[in-house]
Amino acid sequence: MRINALDHINIRTTRFGETLDFYRDTIGLSVRPSPVVSDISEGAWICDKSDRPIIHLVPAGQTVRALGSMEVDDDDATGTGPLHHVALDCGDYETFRAHLEASGRELRFNDIPQAGLRQIFVRDPNGLLVELNFR
Repeated sequence: MRINALDHINIRTTRFGETLDFYRDTIGLSVRPSPVVSDISEGAWICDKSDRPIIHLVPAGQTVRALGSMEVDDDDATGTGPLHHVALDCGDYETFRAHLEASGRELRFNDIPQAGLRQIFVRDPNGLLVELNFR
């Protein structure tokens, strides 16, 4: 028995539009409607460079319909509870850094040369810390 990788995270938010814009425009991920909704304003899949959905974005208070018959109606969209951050594997550090600096968002930087790792930290509109890792 093993876990191969983290599949996705789900963000339920009262700041749906801002959050969608952040991950698309600031972080540079692609977006598409969730396959179980009729319009992107009802739910979005945010995808990595291989078009794999890594973030499911849902407006707070909306029932989440899974591809099966399960429905989840949990409207608590405040805070991040015990979730501290989400880390994304990234490329092209200098271009990414310049793009983020131009966005005017508060950024933190960390270099770990022993691990061959450079990091940029930024918060999404919900306060979730996003760790961008460059190897």
